[in-house]
Amino acid sequence: MALVGPPPLLDSNPFRVLLSDLRDERAATVPYPPGETRFSLARTRRFAAEPLPMLLEAYARYGPVFTLRIFHGNVVFMLGPAANHYITVSHASNFQWREGHFRDLIGLMGDGPLATRHAARVSPGAPARHGRGDAR
Repeated sequence: MALVGPPPLLDSNPFRVLLSDLRDERAATVPYPPGETRFSLARTRRFAAEPLPMLLEAYARYGPVFTLRIFHGNVVFMLGPAANHYITVSHASNFQWREGHFRDLIGLMGDGPLATRHAARVSPGAPARHGRGDAR
């Protein structure tokens, strides 16, 4: 059986991605959830250094769905058990990770069926499945 890879990325050039993100934000037809949406280099640095305390503060202030501007773009966060269930189980089909910020991890983790092979190279304890279901 031949492996079928995922569709190609929309774009991986960081400058094009940045411009695309800014265009998409300006073209949004619905408002972002409440949160801190003004540009702040201090917020971006703090998020890079200690994201969990920052997210928990925003969760306490704005509730389970909120927006934080990180670097150049507004990022919507959904925290808590109900949000987790909504994203991963009951409404998973509403979310596309390849078009969101998880696309940034593809270079690190791989994409599609070949990602398990990459994981095995990076972490020797991770099994890689090679079509027959065996680990090597």
